[in-house]
Amino acid sequence: MSKSKNLWGGRFQGEADQGFASFNRSFQFDRRLLEVDVRASIAYCGALNKAGVITDDEARRITAALHEVQNQAETKAKYINDESEDVHSFVEACLVDLIGPTGLKLHTGRSRNDQVATDLRLWLRDAIDDVGKRIVAVQEALLEFAGANSEAVRKVYVGDSFAHDVMGAKQAGWLPVLFNPDDSQASTIVHELRIPRTVLGIAVGLALGMAGAVMQALTRNPLADPGLLGVNAGAATAVVIGISVFGVGNTLGYLPFAFAGAAIASIRAARCGRLARIRTRWLDSRQKAKG
Repeated sequence: MSKSKNLWGGRFQGEADQGFASFNRSFQFDRRLLEVDVRASIAYCGALNKAGVITDDEARRITAALHEVQNQAETKAKYINDESEDVHSFVEACLVDLIGPTGLKLHTGRSRNDQVATDLRLWLRDAIDDVGKRIVAVQEALLEFAGANSEAVRKVYVGDSFAHDVMGAKQAGWLPVLFNPDDSQASTIVHELRIPRTVLGIAVGLALGMAGAVMQALTRNPLADPGLLGVNAGAATAVVIGISVFGVGNTLGYLPFAFAGAAIASIRAARCGRLARIRTRWLDSRQKAKG
């Protein structure tokens, strides 16, 4: 692969100071974003094709080349060029090496800040999934250990003093507590702490999943999510207003403000998108009239 170009200094003459170049280079640690950078680039290539910026043939060539970059990076250790400034310039340089100037079209209308934000979000999603799997594995190990030591008696702390002995799974009898609540400490913990938190977590997960699916369907963008279009920010802003102006101080009071703020932000995002489409059609009609 040829040496990649810097992202800056197009008007400078000569080479940058080696100390500065080394300080400015991030590829030694952001190379872990290569897989998600390729995924984001493939999605963006599809968007450029749908917008008519690149042809179907160019989109196929760019997509195939991006897959090849990822495959080479995964199978050949020497394929990675440590002289690259960052992962984005590395992928772009590899793309140009494979298909020539056509590869540069992928950067049309695309900012480096957009790439950084999108790559980090995708990488974090994968990292969260990985951490979730590890947590489940730990929970399963704890359950297996508890089942194998069901007759054990353990001391636990509550505040700065010992609480009652906590028995194993069989002796605690959590099923009767779950379906027949009473005034015991175990019943209070299950029904006032565990169940509400579990239900709330499920509801939040469903809401986020539905919001993301709806946003991707409306924008026809497989990478869109409420955070990128300001919906989360709208909800947070409305909650802050509810706290500071109206004195809301409980979770149930936050919900109406959060939904209202998210709705307003969604309407504004949809309106901006509609105005952009109208402007695009108007410009296209003017171009055709001139032609």
